[in-house]
Amino acid sequence: MSAIPPPDVRGYPSVPPPPPDDLGAVPDALAPGQVPWRWPDVLAVLGLSLVGILLLSGGLVLSGWDGSLDDPRFAAVLVLDGTIPAVLALGWLWLRFRPRHRLLWAPDPTRAPRTLVALGLGGLVGLGWYVAVDVISVFSLIVLTGFEPPEVQTEIAQAMATPGAVMVATWLAVAVIAPLGEEIVFRGVLYLGLARSLGPVPAALLSSLVFALVHAQDTLAGTLFLGGYAFAFGLFACWLLHRFGSLWLPIGVHAGANVATLAIASAVGGL
Repeated sequence: MSAIPPPDVRGYPSVPPPPPDDLGAVPDALAPGQVPWRWPDVLAVLGLSLVGILLLSGGLVLSGWDGSLDDPRFAAVLVLDGTIPAVLALGWLWLRFRPRHRLLWAPDPTRAPRTLVALGLGGLVGLGWYVAVDVISVFSLIVLTGFEPPEVQTEIAQAMATPGAVMVATWLAVAVIAPLGEEIVFRGVLYLGLARSLGPVPAALLSSLVFALVHAQDTLAGTLFLGGYAFAFGLFACWLLHRFGSLWLPIGVHAGANVATLAIASAVGGL
């Protein structure tokens, strides 16, 4: 029986080198911050996620759901919409790259803070992001120009005012599932995979652009508003991951900003 590899200097379990393939060749060694997946894996995860969401949407149409927020199916949509892509992404990485799939969480373990520390610091930074960007910049734009928030933000505010399963599902989806799922897919898979092939700056720009397009709305103004916000946040999250070598830090920032949004929505009845 092979010995269990010792932990590294930060206490993370060391990821053993991959075994030789059938021809006796050992896969390329990875530099700190690098992951084994590349752009083909990025495309595969995006494709699988799209198929999963389309199947979910088709099932809802066949079930006769009319889109009402007080229907329990809306609660299911909130939870599954973020869970499906994350589960598919984790499954793909596990099947293709184990045991090196664990690099998703800390691509540079020598620099990455411990998980709880990263989450805690990220949460505080997320609160600062909310104050600096959401409160000051976004609310100023709305007050000065009379711009109406995108429909999705209004729906979240309405869901927070709906007692029962919908309100619980909204908290779960926005505060936990969205930060985990979106950071796994867009930073953990897209950014890290593209950075291996293109370098960090093009990867950050491209993955943030895809992140912005996913947040497109029914109107051009809503798309520019929410898409621009998502693009800026995506760039910031990519920088955090590149600088500190831990996916848990952008997850914490994402969760902190979302929790602040939900707390304000609960307090004032809107966003």
